[in-house]
Amino acid sequence: SPSHSPRSHQGYVGFFPERVTRSVRLALDAGLRHVDTALLYRSHEQVAHVIRASLMEGELDREDFFLTSKVLHPPAEAFGMDDTTIDMDEMTPEEVGRTVHRHVQVTLRELGVGYLDLMLLHWPSPGGGVGGQAEGDGDGEDGAGARTGMAEIDP
Repeated sequence: SPSHSPRSHQGYVGFFPERVTRSVRLALDAGLRHVDTALLYRSHEQVAHVIRASLMEGELDREDFFLTSKVLHPPAEAFGMDDTTIDMDEMTPEEVGRTVHRHVQVTLRELGVGYLDLMLLHWPSPGGGVGGQAEGDGDGEDGAGARTGMAEIDP
């Protein structure tokens, strides 16, 4: 819905922090157990706060919820090119791998968790492409999760 979409307001780009905190708290209280976030949303701090509170209060164990995040390629014009996007067009495969690994580590640190259940490559499809496709299996080392994938969206 429009009230939960990433927005730009007086220099702020991302989801409004108070909406993220409230939405994640209400979702977990309602029994939802899949939390979907991304570096680009700039919501990790708020998501981490709610997750940490739920864990500390004994409401949930880490295994009780599924945590997904994303890295973004290509740069999104609405958000600009910064440390949350990856311009893979000019990078070698090795550079892409190192950059994605760095994004995973930043995500883990910002969310305050030891692992992600799923890390997606957010790849907008200007022509409205079809669905996503799994891209390989990880071994779960470094908290990257057992699966990585690609998600296509139509902006």
